[in-house]
Amino acid sequence: MSGQPYNNALVRLFEKPQNFLDFLHEFVQWSHMLDIDPKRLYKHDPTYIDEQGKKTVDDIVYRYLDSQGQDYFFVITEPQASVDQTMAFRAADYRHSVRKQHFYNATKTERERVGFRLPTVEVIVLYHGAARWTAPLSVNAMQTVAITQRSVDPDYTLIDLGHMDSEELVEEHRSLITAALSLFPAAHEDRFTDVLQKIIDEIIPHLDKEQREEWIIFLTIAFEHHISGREIEML
Repeated sequence: MSGQPYNNALVRLFEKPQNFLDFLHEFVQWSHMLDIDPKRLYKHDPTYIDEQGKKTVDDIVYRYLDSQGQDYFFVITEPQASVDQTMAFRAADYRHSVRKQHFYNATKTERERVGFRLPTVEVIVLYHGAARWTAPLSVNAMQTVAITQRSVDPDYTLIDLGHMDSEELVEEHRSLITAALSLFPAAHEDRFTDVLQKIIDEIIPHLDKEQREEWIIFLTIAFEHHISGREIEML
């Protein structure tokens, strides 16, 4: 089956800033994002013009403003149903495009000022495929001669949903995000029904009415082929 229903469900789930923030806290856990003020996190226009002048659309883009209302960091999240060997290069290109836009939007005087800074740009690959992720994590690893004399940071953060432990996720967090994302490894392990029941028993009672409705929408978009109409009605 195509991964598009999964991607569509994830994009819809992360339309709400609080859901995306919960995802960052529960699955990514960057130390520099632990004290994010939800009121300064905004969904951002996911389109930009690349080096070839083509419009490119990323699925989920958030921007965070500092206390003066200036761009502080961006997070670009791309759901992936299959392994993309070009991901490191594309992630680096995303980051460069955002920084380049900010650089040239600043006046010449501003960008030549001592202390001028560009916003941090983080890229997350939210992979939910069945196969193991084998793509390089950095452009350095794609080069004919990789730099080995110094540490090289990855160009994106990989969240491999398909190979996490569903039951451990359910035990760790009683949240809407875990209720949604823990279903991906369960589907690959042919344990979907068992994990679904565990979520209904252990997580859903902790969610408010709005979160329960969000979860049901996510479930019916992403996993309609795993559940019957009767089961959906019972939810």
